[in-house]
Amino acid sequence: MEFLEFSRANNLFSKGDAIILAVSGGSDSLCMLGKFLEVKEEYNLKLCLAHVNHLYRKEASSDAQYVRELGEKYGLDFYLEEKSMVDVARKEGLSIEEAGRKIRYDFFYRLKEDLEKNTDKNVLVATAHNKNDLVETFFLNLFRGTGLKGLTGIKAKTDSLIRPILFMEKKEIESYVKERGFKVRIDKTNFQNDFTRNSIRNELIPFIKEKYQENIIENIFRTAALLGSDYDLIKLNMDDFIYEFGVFKENKCILDRDSFLCKPKAFKLNLIRRIIFKLKGTLDGFTKAQFEEILNFLGSLSGKEMKILGISFRISFDKILIEKILEKDVIREINPIIISTLEDTSINFCDYKIDIKRIKSKKRDKTKAYYFSKDLNKIIIRSRKDGDRLLYSEGKSKKLKDIFIESKLDKNLRDKEPIFTDENGDIILVSNIRRSSRYYTKDGDEEMVMINIKKVNKTF
Repeated sequence: MEFLEFSRANNLFSKGDAIILAVSGGSDSLCMLGKFLEVKEEYNLKLCLAHVNHLYRKEASSDAQYVRELGEKYGLDFYLEEKSMVDVARKEGLSIEEAGRKIRYDFFYRLKEDLEKNTDKNVLVATAHNKNDLVETFFLNLFRGTGLKGLTGIKAKTDSLIRPILFMEKKEIESYVKERGFKVRIDKTNFQNDFTRNSIRNELIPFIKEKYQENIIENIFRTAALLGSDYDLIKLNMDDFIYEFGVFKENKCILDRDSFLCKPKAFKLNLIRRIIFKLKGTLDGFTKAQFEEILNFLGSLSGKEMKILGISFRISFDKILIEKILEKDVIREINPIIISTLEDTSINFCDYKIDIKRIKSKKRDKTKAYYFSKDLNKIIIRSRKDGDRLLYSEGKSKKLKDIFIESKLDKNLRDKEPIFTDENGDIILVSNIRRSSRYYTKDGDEEMVMINIKKVNKTF
């Protein structure tokens, strides 16, 4: 059976799974229902029907009732969502098509989560996309200029979403439904060519079939599959590059700038697309012009920043920093730490472990530490403040900001660097970067204060 062969080849479902069937009452979803009913017992599947009434057509309530009756006929649970896609489109600034899709998938995934709470089965969502849908999507994305990924069409499986009749053409589906004796519900909006997808389906594809290529559906289906394989290979190469020349963690990616800039433009473009997708989970909203703008920016001078569609791009010396902008960034205020007894103290400050102790001069070792005269009686450790300056020689000082820039410390890390002051508030040490000329030790000093700073957790 081709249905099972396709499902096995794409690892769509397994024995014992629970599957939510998105059934509208049209020929596609009825075909999918019929195919699953044929293997339900053999695979011990728990099937249920999910239907959405978009409150857009007069016949919509009758469609919902029909699907409900199918559930009763075959002993399947039925779930209904009624929501106006016109209202959603107006409230969220979407097209009618986008609003309808959002309503459907929000419902399907919400239902999936609810069912998972009450079963130990693996729960999947099945939609009835077919070869014709893939070809329509191919043209839609081609006209939008979405690039290679958009031309790969529709995948047979995306996480818990499966499309088990993607291998079938519309004419095969209609023939199967007729043989099974299903009563097909007709959605008249499918014939309204003011919707772009409908126009492609009802006008463009028939025109191409008649004038240029009768087998356009099969040919583009095959082409999309080949492009999909190429795209998967590109993704692997992009990921290899990320981990070879950079670091990826949580909501941030850091790349070696020189390694990135020397690559061909096509490589850089695909890499940026891949990173954005890994950070956001989608490329929705990004246009070709915006990607060109991003590439141009990444070749600009250090210190600049660009924000676009929730992603921040920054040039920090020899690094490129790409970061997802969180809706609510919680800035943690770092309270100062006051150390009055400098005998033998060990404390943590952000990502640093700091040891402070009084030592005899003869015990001074070669480890990287900072030594101050015994006159230093009190130390305050804090984060930077506006106007901070460090005295580095007699009568000469430098802005803390300039010290950070010279050390090539990224600006997003500067708040976490420990700043050491004496009891008068004068800076004596800036992290592991630079010390003040204050409290220098002298030959013959029998006692001194040692400060050792060790980074224990690398932060982006």
